[in-house]
Amino acid sequence: MELFGFEIGRAKTLDNVVVKQKEVERIIERITRSQLQRSKQDIGIWRSAINQSESAMNPKRTELIKTFKDVVLDAHLSSLIQTRILKVVGHDFSVVDSDGEIDIEKTKLFRDEWFEKFVNISMESIFWGYSLIQFGALVDDKFESVESVPREYIIPEKRGVMKRMSDSNNLIYFDEKPFKQWLIFLDSNGLGLLNKATPHAIWKKNAVGSWAEYVEKYGQPTRVGKTHSSNKANRENLESMLANMGSNGWAVFDNDDELQFLETSKTDAHSVFNEMVSLCNSEMSKLIVGQTMTSDNGSSRSQATVHENILNDYFKHDLMYISNIVNNKLIPLMVDKGVALEGFTFEWDTSEKMSISQQFAIDNELLKTYTIQPEYFIEKYGVPVETKQNDINDPTATNVYFKNSISKYYE
Repeated sequence: MELFGFEIGRAKTLDNVVVKQKEVERIIERITRSQLQRSKQDIGIWRSAINQSESAMNPKRTELIKTFKDVVLDAHLSSLIQTRILKVVGHDFSVVDSDGEIDIEKTKLFRDEWFEKFVNISMESIFWGYSLIQFGALVDDKFESVESVPREYIIPEKRGVMKRMSDSNNLIYFDEKPFKQWLIFLDSNGLGLLNKATPHAIWKKNAVGSWAEYVEKYGQPTRVGKTHSSNKANRENLESMLANMGSNGWAVFDNDDELQFLETSKTDAHSVFNEMVSLCNSEMSKLIVGQTMTSDNGSSRSQATVHENILNDYFKHDLMYISNIVNNKLIPLMVDKGVALEGFTFEWDTSEKMSISQQFAIDNELLKTYTIQPEYFIEKYGVPVETKQNDINDPTATNVYFKNSISKYYE
């Protein structure tokens, strides 16, 4: 049966709907996929990719995305990005009605795998510069699939998707029907944070590569065999013996020959490479999380606290970014599909959370002055607590028993 242009299936409740999706409405199915060839990246290639992306006449980001895909292989940079994404994905939230009351059933709609993928792809737009999110069919008010349209095919400036990676003139426009009703486009109004991280990742990769080459050449002593013999068989036996002694370098010389390795006397190679790697890691940390101590070793507790606060500022911004997307783009799209979310708002839980040890310390102080009912501790800590029968008239009995029974769990 059709209702307002949508196919409505049998629902479990009056609120649940099934909205089928025709393949023609999936822009991701209209792309002829081809292999994105990886190549060694350098600063020249990166600058050329930027120029191509910022072209006024024919902007195209395929080469820049190719560079980004190589850059995110850096373990340190990848960890920083995941730190920001996972803090948001793992944060608690709720859906509230117009009176500000939490609706448990509506909240459950978003506590699902599809929404976790949606938040992941949405957060990626901060780093990659943009995301085009393709939704699948809606079943029981939940999307069957959530996918990121491959970014190398997208031209954000033209609001279009290339059918083929090599053809930037033949576009499918995602703001037009029938595609737009199953898509959400997110644009960070720039080339993304990965663009700023790219030179540091490239310099670091080059430094590590040079360091590895240095270790391979000079990390093990070179074996030198000297002989006066000019007999070919004798020299070949000596060469064979040196070659089979191990993997480090070797050479055969006459007694008067000399082998030298010349190195600069002003610096030590370890410091040169290590300081370059550390500098690049530090710059990427400042870019992605605003500081260095939450990803590297800190020097003091007070400094670490300041750096943690900076990370929290980034976290608050990310929460606001995602909540605006959900309320202004996702919920209207779901309402358009017939999901009963009109008048509801997505909200993150911003209340201060205390650890169990912090809560226990407060309760311990209260017990010194007040008598607290056993039911409070049972509910709060899940530990069986009861008043001792032989001290039933002693107002401090519960206190003593609580301390003895629970403190072993949280000392």
